[in-house]
Amino acid sequence: MWSQKVLFCVAIAVVVFAQAVNGQGRQYLLGVNAFDSSAAVFAVQNDPYVLHARGHQPTDKFPTAIAVHPNNKFVYVSSKVTDEIDVFELEASTGRLRQLSNYTVPAGRAPQDLVFSPLKHWLYAPLRGGGISVFGVDQETGVLSAVKGSPFPAQKRTRSVAVHPSGEFVFAVNAHSNSVSVYQVNTNTGVLTQIEKSPFDAGDVGVSSELNTKLDMPPESGGMPYYVAIHPSGLYLYVTNFRAASLSVFSIDQASGELAAIKGSPFASVINPYAIAVHPDGKYVYVSSYLSNTIGGYEINKVTGELTPITKLGFSNPGEKPIALQFNDDGNRLFIANYHTNNITVFDVGERGKLSHSSTIQTRSGVRDIALSGKISRQDNERTFVLLGSGSANVKVLEKTGNNNFQAMPSIKLPAAPSALAFHPYRPIVYIASSTTGGIQAFRFSSDTNKFEPVEGDPTNPNNAKRIFRNIAIDKNGWYLYGLSDGCDCMSVFAIAPERYALSELRGSPLSTPAGPKALELDNAVRYAYVTNEQHQSFSVYRYLSAASPLVDDLARAGTPFKLTATPLAVQIMPSGQYLYISHQTAPYLSGYQIHHQSGLVREIALSTIAPDAAPIKMLAHPALPVLYALSENPKRLVVYSIKQSDGQLALIQDIDVSKRNIVALQVVATDGLLMAIDQLNNELVVFQVAEKNGHLNELMSLNIDTDSSLIAAGKFDL
Repeated sequence: MWSQKVLFCVAIAVVVFAQAVNGQGRQYLLGVNAFDSSAAVFAVQNDPYVLHARGHQPTDKFPTAIAVHPNNKFVYVSSKVTDEIDVFELEASTGRLRQLSNYTVPAGRAPQDLVFSPLKHWLYAPLRGGGISVFGVDQETGVLSAVKGSPFPAQKRTRSVAVHPSGEFVFAVNAHSNSVSVYQVNTNTGVLTQIEKSPFDAGDVGVSSELNTKLDMPPESGGMPYYVAIHPSGLYLYVTNFRAASLSVFSIDQASGELAAIKGSPFASVINPYAIAVHPDGKYVYVSSYLSNTIGGYEINKVTGELTPITKLGFSNPGEKPIALQFNDDGNRLFIANYHTNNITVFDVGERGKLSHSSTIQTRSGVRDIALSGKISRQDNERTFVLLGSGSANVKVLEKTGNNNFQAMPSIKLPAAPSALAFHPYRPIVYIASSTTGGIQAFRFSSDTNKFEPVEGDPTNPNNAKRIFRNIAIDKNGWYLYGLSDGCDCMSVFAIAPERYALSELRGSPLSTPAGPKALELDNAVRYAYVTNEQHQSFSVYRYLSAASPLVDDLARAGTPFKLTATPLAVQIMPSGQYLYISHQTAPYLSGYQIHHQSGLVREIALSTIAPDAAPIKMLAHPALPVLYALSENPKRLVVYSIKQSDGQLALIQDIDVSKRNIVALQVVATDGLLMAIDQLNNELVVFQVAEKNGHLNELMSLNIDTDSSLIAAGKFDL
């Protein structure tokens, strides 16, 4: 049973991940979320192969499909409510999406999918109302223009299309007609013409699914063909039959496009086969089971095209209602969008096509489709900054140079000592809270002056000493800044202005909190904010109201704030959004919780006793690995735990003696492979190298810093 005791706290420091792909370039996985009308972006890291949330962008209601232009400059999203396709620009350096005004085009009745031609000039959209819309694509501007005669007729409930590698034929499945329509493409005009014998029977009229009585399906739907895919060679076409639990395979006449069922077709598949994907090397084909949540894998006979199951029962998928499959170009990873559990699972593809679960990341509500960009070349203008705050009215600035060295930069001059620091997630802008005036000032790095300069605009609420911010955090979108103040027992919320990045307080802010708000944590999917209230010995949870809204709905209807049995000390959330961990002031152990994918409520995990002789006082989750760093006070130890992704269990993998130090803050810069720690006893910044596969730490150097430094923030940015 899911508990309404949601436990969250502030991160020890800002955790930074820039979207590099192991020095080879950038790559993004994008997904549309039907229930909150948004498009989410994830940075892809190859080794270990994990995804990192890069924020989201609102879309039209109930987006159904997403496609990335082959030039990686533009992204297209369809809506089955507005019957339109929107165009977005993809920012190469950050993965951020920007909707292009006046680029929206009518798509036809309820577009179901978006597929580019290998020729790159044409975009196809099958329509729930029947038919295919075809658009020409301007390669420079991304503008869509309907091809003359579009939409082209098909039969009932056209759900999916596949394009021949030559670009000369288009194949479309009609779910309520149990058929496949085949079209010849005029490669000059984009016009589609059905070939002489089209449509073709989809090949199965059987009914074996447990869901067939729950769906609106006319008798003529037969086995109900749902999705279609084509072999990389162009020789074979594959069709999933949702009601019949089968997979039809056709040979394709390379001259005419005619289909002919191969020997043995249709082949038995997992129950309710939904999405389908052919491995890039053409040796295997995979289908998702909407009912059993398994992935069926089949080996393709290279001579006959016949299918043989890789395993009898398929491969277990930890997500529910797998609805979309996407291979990377190398074919060693498979991404799966899970509609019900709001997450994306990643599988390694091993010998003989066997799948093994690699990682999972939570996204927003109702993920319906995913698409992978190509690899985008990196620029050579990335710079990493480290900011250190102390009791003085200055913030020290360091820049990382070659060979993991650091050089001093001009300090940021302040009217008073800082109380909190936070970097913008995508821009070289830092927000600094004052320890005396209650204001927050923004500073942006200038390449012209080679230092951080004040952002134009007055500091926020500069003369409210009761609203001194002890903790500030910015969401992954870079849209809102949240600040906790124990002097007024409140949480303030500020909008961050686009382009200028100045702050403006929202109407209704500040929000009252129980006594002693101390720690603040935002989940990476920008759905929930968690606030611990030290004096009240409770926690509060806030959530979004729409894809563009701040996290201000306090869920009072769910019983928040929730009382705790012990005062929370430190809390961290796994970057995948699945688990959180909390330490307690008087209890020498960690507690673990699983986060519900839809509500944000938590369920306690029965963790094995962790570090029974040392109560962790600080924790930090690695942003790119399932690793948790925990710092204890007595004895002084820095402990590294691996996190088991299937159940959240922790396993100690490294124990470092730090008895000769007094570490007060931690910071990770994942793309540089570094963990940094402030040591107040020796007035040093201790720099550790982080092993890229398991998170192990190896001390590299120590740098002299101010005597009372206690705040740290770091960021890596394209300038």
